[in-house]
Amino acid sequence: MPRRNPQVDPKLRVNDGLPHEFDPNFHGPIEKRGCTDVICLFLLIAFLIGWGIVAFIALKKGDPSILIQPVDSWGRKCGLDPEVANKSYLYFFDITKCASTEVLLHGCPTPQVCVEKCPDYGPWTPEQGLTLRESEDEIKQKMICQPSVDKSKFSVQQLTEKNRCATYILPVKSINRRCIPPVLSKEAINQINEIMNLNDVSKDVENLMELHNAKQNFEYAFEDLRASWHIIVGLLALGGFTSLIWICLMRCFAGIMVWLSLIGMMIVLAVGCYLSVDKYIQLRGDESSESVEALKLEDPDAEKLITTDELENYIGAALQSKHTWLAFSIVLVILLILFLIIVVFIRSRVAIAVSLIGQGGSKDGGSSRVVISG
Repeated sequence: MPRRNPQVDPKLRVNDGLPHEFDPNFHGPIEKRGCTDVICLFLLIAFLIGWGIVAFIALKKGDPSILIQPVDSWGRKCGLDPEVANKSYLYFFDITKCASTEVLLHGCPTPQVCVEKCPDYGPWTPEQGLTLRESEDEIKQKMICQPSVDKSKFSVQQLTEKNRCATYILPVKSINRRCIPPVLSKEAINQINEIMNLNDVSKDVENLMELHNAKQNFEYAFEDLRASWHIIVGLLALGGFTSLIWICLMRCFAGIMVWLSLIGMMIVLAVGCYLSVDKYIQLRGDESSESVEALKLEDPDAEKLITTDELENYIGAALQSKHTWLAFSIVLVILLILFLIIVVFIRSRVAIAVSLIGQGGSKDGGSSRVVISG
């Protein structure tokens, strides 16, 4: 039997790729159109409204300084609030209770007070002061107590009860304005255990430093974001504008842009290879570049945090090593060879890629006009 052609609406037939003339009676493949996700639309609108309300409340009543400023147990920001304006450092009564992952969620379960400076006379306990025959006034002066406690109304023993004052003072240093024990040597830990009759505090101190490092990294990131948000917004706007310019150029000069990109990449890799090899040849005869001692941190046991100066010194020492430039040379040469091989073997397909990129640029340009007009 002869094959019957299906009935097709003449208005929908393709006319050899030529555009149809405007037909005012044509209403698309579906004449009755409507929104099919009404519930999702309302959910999206409700989410956007709630998002806006939360943002408004955060901008109106929020205090971002809480994230980076040390805060005592009574919610006062050390060095900022009037009651503790001259006390910029935070001291923990029992720092070993902070060596837990629950601190990130519920806070450290020990009294925390703002102090003028971190104590520099640890390890010390009131009992040690009595043993050394220090006067009661001298002992009370060394004790760190809650702000509401009047030392003159209590004895030394009573001050150490009910968390009125800290029962011991560890050797601490200021880390981001918080009095935190540094990474201690084994001898110092044994001395602390001997004087204070505590369990081994080395593991607690190590866990505490890891938790503090994680929190401090977040605080540094937040502080950098708060200080440079206008630069980030400006760069995002510049990136969007550059993308629009690139799309326009790809629409008009797709072939030129593709070949210029390929040639530019090869030039950059070739120049990098030349500079790396030249630097390696210069350092090859330098005996000082043979030593790798300069790449070590000055005091790796002093603190797990690496300061900016230490990082700069480390990078500077690495760039003065011939092994660094030899590694750069090898990596860049391999990348250049692979890039040349790829370009040589796919050069016949570059034309196809150019056509696809040109068509993609046309579609993106249309989408951009829609977004801008909307």
